[in-house]
Amino acid sequence: MSFDLLPYLFLSGLLFILGFLGVALNRHHGLRTLIALEVLMLSVHLLFVSLAAQRGIHIHGHILSLFVLALTAAEAALGLV
Repeated sequence: MSFDLLPYLFLSGLLFILGFLGVALNRHHGLRTLIALEVLMLSVHLLFVSLAAQRGIHIHGHILSLFVLALTAAEAALGLV
């Protein structure tokens, strides 16, 4: 299955830039920084899944995205403590 990858790459890049700006501009606010880090991780998650789907290797992108989700869940758990 082949599809146009450009919109997914654009959206992932846009989310990454927004997350990076959120981290850079909200260093003194812990919760806002964690939310911006979540946006960063979700942009990487979208990139992994879309690249894997475009190449036809669905399971590898999903496995990598599960690792990203586990990392963000651990980050959120540490941030809430």
